[in-house]
Amino acid sequence: MLTLSSVLDHAAAALSADIAGRAVTDGCDCGWRIRCCVSNGLLTSATGAGDVGTWPLRHAVDEQEYCILLEGEVALTDARGLRRTFHAGESFVVPGSFRGTWENLTPVLAHFSTTRRVQALPDAA
Repeated sequence: MLTLSSVLDHAAAALSADIAGRAVTDGCDCGWRIRCCVSNGLLTSATGAGDVGTWPLRHAVDEQEYCILLEGEVALTDARGLRRTFHAGESFVVPGSFRGTWENLTPVLAHFSTTRRVQALPDAA
């Protein structure tokens, strides 16, 4: 059974000096700074600030990302060249297997939650 200690608490994470302000180093020099980040292995939730710039966005088949733009403007372009722009106050989901680019058209502040699907456990006999 999950208990209250299983709740991912951004307020508590924001106080952690080893996480706050850490730069994203996921294979890109994209200028994002993480303000707080919590994870339980299946869900990662973070708030970050990003500079103007463009970089590749490639999700695994089992990975989905929900984003709420708090400040700024972002454009996503898929592998076919279709482009969509999002503004502060809007939210969107990037599906599993997405291939394309993420472009911060202005400085951005955003909240992200990334999930990974898990296989169902077999029924106990």
